[in-house]
Amino acid sequence: MATKPKKTAAKKALKKKLTKSQMRVAVAKDALKQIELEKYKACSGVYVDYELEDRIHESEPNSQVQDIIKKYTKPCEVCARGALLLSSIRKFNDVTVSKYKKKWESKSKQIFSKQTLSLAEIAFEEWTKLNLTSIEISANLFGRKYDNDEDRLKAILENIVANKGEFKP
Repeated sequence: MATKPKKTAAKKALKKKLTKSQMRVAVAKDALKQIELEKYKACSGVYVDYELEDRIHESEPNSQVQDIIKKYTKPCEVCARGALLLSSIRKFNDVTVSKYKKKWESKSKQIFSKQTLSLAEIAFEEWTKLNLTSIEISANLFGRKYDNDEDRLKAILENIVANKGEFKP
């Protein structure tokens, strides 16, 4: 048990050494790795797998969400924002169940810009609505180039890596 604080301290030290851009790239790379390991399953219309969500909400308030995610053995269905959220927590563990319940998306919002999160979701879900801005149309067209959810999510994450932590359709 004595190693847990060291791991948390090491993660905090790593986080302080990384720029925001490097943090975003690390998160996107982690999400790609989780897809490769079949831990994440790209699925439009699902933010984070409902069963994992239930496990998080049923856990003790002071439990670390990272520990719950790591113990979840089934492939976790995620959308673009869900993958970025879970990998943000996996890489930079400082989210308790209590904090997750109150501000479930705050971890990814601390790392990624609102625009990147929004555009990644538009591209992944292939949103179509009236009055899209030109960049939102570009994101939608980016997503439509891919026939399935997994290829689309990988392309979004690879784009984030290639663009130093920003999604640029």
